[in-house]
Amino acid sequence: MPLPKECVGLDEAERAAFWYSINGSVVPKTVLPVAIFTIYAATVVAINELWKISLTVPPYMVPILSGVVGFLLVFRTNTAYDRYWEGRRVFGQLTTNVRNMSRLIWIACPEDTALDKYQKRTTMRLLIAFMFATKHALRTEHFWSYRDITRFVPASLRGASFCAVPGDSDLVELSDDESTGLLGTGRRRKGLRKNTHRADYGCGCPVIPLKLLEYVTAYIHNKREKEQITLMMGSTLFNLTNTIVESFTSLERIRCSPIPPAYRIHLSQILIIQCFFIPFQFVRDLSWVAIPVTAIFVFTLFGIEYIGQEIENPFGLDKNDLPLELFCEQVEREILLLLRSPPLNPDDWLELSPITLDSPPNTNFGGNLGGIGLSGGMNETSSV
Repeated sequence: MPLPKECVGLDEAERAAFWYSINGSVVPKTVLPVAIFTIYAATVVAINELWKISLTVPPYMVPILSGVVGFLLVFRTNTAYDRYWEGRRVFGQLTTNVRNMSRLIWIACPEDTALDKYQKRTTMRLLIAFMFATKHALRTEHFWSYRDITRFVPASLRGASFCAVPGDSDLVELSDDESTGLLGTGRRRKGLRKNTHRADYGCGCPVIPLKLLEYVTAYIHNKREKEQITLMMGSTLFNLTNTIVESFTSLERIRCSPIPPAYRIHLSQILIIQCFFIPFQFVRDLSWVAIPVTAIFVFTLFGIEYIGQEIENPFGLDKNDLPLELFCEQVEREILLLLRSPPLNPDDWLELSPITLDSPPNTNFGGNLGGIGLSGGMNETSSV
């Protein structure tokens, strides 16, 4: 039997343990319904076998229900996985646009003065803060003073302009472990109750990622007003800003548009009805064996339902959710790597050999291009 992709790179012991893994599976969630319906099935079988009371249903009843339940479960899991994949795709687009913007700012924006150099590096770090702020926003964590955000924000911006001060009724004391990710503000450290926030920002909190992007946009506008970047480059950077906002809005749409409650409630009710009739279907033919058969059916049906619930919101902290931390940390490493060295200048690593106007064009692109040889790490082919 071929092993799943998750097993690639694991040793034999780890691969064998993959099949019996509980962490990340829906087994813990199915324990309660399986236990309840197993006890129920044992009661039905005991009444049928010990008291000789016939408890059967027409043989066509359960297959009809099974068809309806199967259709609903397939639609449920497909819709949930579409949301999961759409979340991954849109977050990938967001990452791509942030990468493009950081490289364009790094190369195109000049560093004529010490102020220019500071502003550019600060803006690059704000892009890192934007990625982490997006992660927190998708998890309904609207409090801005998380360490992975504030360590990339200059001290001049760490003020009330980022977040409206909530009322005391919305604040609770944090433990030492919880407060390590927050900045002190001169008073006792407090944090927001998570249940006071709403994914659609109906709680009144500002949208921190868009606030950070506002400062990046202001930097681009300032450079264009001073004509330190060309009109075309300014338009490109503004278009990237708009695309980033579109991606963030798409992520908000996925987060704030769950599957309608009516559909989920009805599916749960149909599942319960289906599992209710399973023992009656098998008790006459299987007798006591109907008990484990019922447990297997209940585990299968509720397991599929819980898988849909697990991946419906891909931005959480569960094992089956998207690893947003890894995505953000990858962008952080890339941008910080850019900041460690000055912007690339072709004059430092690329030189032109003397142009021989009388020589014919050479189509050997490995060394000579149109009679112009490229040196500096490249093999140069002389023209004849």
